[in-house]
Amino acid sequence: KENNIFHEFYNIHDNISNNILEDIIQKVEGPLNYTNHIYQYLLRKKIKQDGFKVLITGEGGDEVLGGYNRFIIPYLYYNYYKLKKNISNVIIKNLDKNPGSFKSIFQLVKNFSKISNERNDIENKKIFSFLSIKEKKIPKDVCFIDTSNKRNSSFKQFLKYFLINNDVQSILQQEDRISMSQSIESRVPFLDHKFIEYIFSIKDIFFIKDGITKFMLKKSFNKSYPNEFKMNVAKVPKPGAPNNIVFELYYDKFCDLLLSPKYKNEYFSNSDVLKQLKYAKDKKTMYYKDFSLFRILNYLIWKENNQNHNRN
Repeated sequence: KENNIFHEFYNIHDNISNNILEDIIQKVEGPLNYTNHIYQYLLRKKIKQDGFKVLITGEGGDEVLGGYNRFIIPYLYYNYYKLKKNISNVIIKNLDKNPGSFKSIFQLVKNFSKISNERNDIENKKIFSFLSIKEKKIPKDVCFIDTSNKRNSSFKQFLKYFLINNDVQSILQQEDRISMSQSIESRVPFLDHKFIEYIFSIKDIFFIKDGITKFMLKKSFNKSYPNEFKMNVAKVPKPGAPNNIVFELYYDKFCDLLLSPKYKNEYFSNSDVLKQLKYAKDKKTMYYKDFSLFRILNYLIWKENNQNHNRN
């Protein structure tokens, strides 16, 4: 209202079909790793209906500018704890607004140096309750931090390795294929190499200044933001929990795929996954950030699609 911007809202839940995963997997030629790709796909269909041909998205903004809450820990470690600098009351006050208090965050900061002694530092280790592979067998090059040169490590080096070794590549591939499936050209300005080079020339301290993620971006919009959005601290996630897809739309099919001998594989035990799937549904214990079951479901549907395609 303050800027005379008129938004259009689209209820994507009214447009999710019972075979939505099969449809998208065929178009992107691979399994999905996040549910938000489903909503991006439905949104692209709406955008095409409205006659738009080019789309600008914000992919990469969090990775380049330090937008994720997980970046707060290495930021404080490299800019304060390692240098034995006092953390201001402003930072403490702002971080107390995040999930978890400053006290719990700072405990992780103190333990951050131990990360180089681990085999890897992948975030969600619940996946190992499904996979046949052991954690120690995960390749070192999927770490988010380069531990080969501890003396010269920095916050920006952490961002660099996170940008290269995390899931940006797969997200961009699926973003491109989802958009092109609707004949839409997608652009990601935050990942333009000139923009990244400029941002990485700025001192580390400004990335999460005062404990505010994406500080530089928020500061640049300070004059045009509505007051209630200025310099907000907490990271707002994309919409889309896996529960509805796994337990409502695909539960029966998921069980059938796991029971079928055609889809036995070397990566995980189908019977173990089935037990955990049934337990999660009965107890409603599936954590919204745990996409393990969703990803296994996508893998099995992708395998099924490939087999059907080969027979045809």
